Amino acid sequence: MAHHAEKHSSHEDSHNHDSHGHHHDVKHFSDFERLLHGVPRNAWNRCTDSFLDYTTCAKNHAQGGWPLQYLLSVYWADRWTCVDEYHALKECETQRTLDIFEQNKDEIASRS
Repeated sequence: MAHHAEKHSSHEDSHNHDSHGHHHDVKHFSDFERLLHGVPRNAWNRCTDSFLDYTTCAKNHAQGGWPLQYLLSVYWADRWTCVDEYHALKECETQRTLDIFEQNKDEIASRS
């Protein structure tokens, strides 16, 4: 246990996937880059950068010879490629969904 606490250089953190509270630093994209990647302005949300971070990573692997559709299939990306990016995106989308439900819970309750 003591050994684990010692090795906390930022380099170690960014490369070791640790599902227990591991935080992936999502690359921040400029407005221009988002448009360039084909995400229209009205579709931007707080997970847009996570999504682009993940797909950019997958595309980089695709240029290494793997077909993109294969990389973006859950089986592959989830386990082998862009694991941190994938989990950051999933966490963002999950949290975003929970927040939307939280913000609209009265309306949802009134309809059910």
